Amino acid sequence: MHTTKQVTPTGRLVRGSFRLLVFEIGNHRMSTPVETVRTIADYDDSLQFNEGETSGIRLNLVDIVNLYFPDETGNQGYEKKLIVLKSNDPVIHGIIVDRVFGVGTFTDMYPVPAGIFNIPEGIITHLVCSEEPWMEVVNLQKIAEINIT
Repeated sequence: MHTTKQVTPTGRLVRGSFRLLVFEIGNHRMSTPVETVRTIADYDDSLQFNEGETSGIRLNLVDIVNLYFPDETGNQGYEKKLIVLKSNDPVIHGIIVDRVFGVGTFTDMYPVPAGIFNIPEGIITHLVCSEEPWMEVVNLQKIAEINIT
């Protein structure tokens, strides 16, 4: 029996706007101060954000976090979803998308009923990032082929 976590996705899909992040101890190259993101994401203080690419890895879902990026006035600005995945690499990887409509494993796809979906434990191989009938499926095993923006 799988344990599940409920997530309520919000936001508007921007097709092709994917960013692959690498979590590691080191310098960060994000426009948002890493302290802000770290606090909002509620991660350990030793984690920092670096942009990067990877391929040929197996990914296990760890968590989905809301990231709130401040606007110019310092108030809460736009929101993005961070899908945190742990791989067979010693680094943790994640993808930011504007909205997640479902996830998939090697054998099953999990659609989003009424804006909420349950995430099974196990290896997640696909993210469904658009609504039917034009489903846009991101194959995480071919992540290097995604346009990194």
